[in-house]
Amino acid sequence: MRQDGWRPPVIMTAALKAEGIDELADAFINHRRHLADRGKLVNRLFKQIVQETAAEKIFESVSDSDAYIDLFKALKERKIDPYSAAERLIEGLKCKI
Repeated sequence: MRQDGWRPPVIMTAALKAEGIDELADAFINHRRHLADRGKLVNRLFKQIVQETAAEKIFESVSDSDAYIDLFKALKERKIDPYSAAERLIEGLKCKI
């Protein structure tokens, strides 16, 4: 059992035989209910909205910059990995994160 009290069920499925599909769907619903009951669903949704909003604002502010264009070119040419490029992009912002 995890710290949040959820115990993921083991559900046997066989897609070709259409077995276990209803049980799997029920498990998804039960997990969603578990998250909602503990406020985790609202927390996840809020975090997702903040991440999406921040990403949009970052890209709006840097998409025409030489630094962004250079990083994107380096990505396409596989001279840098996506994680390092993201770190460099964030480091170049003029705000504290």
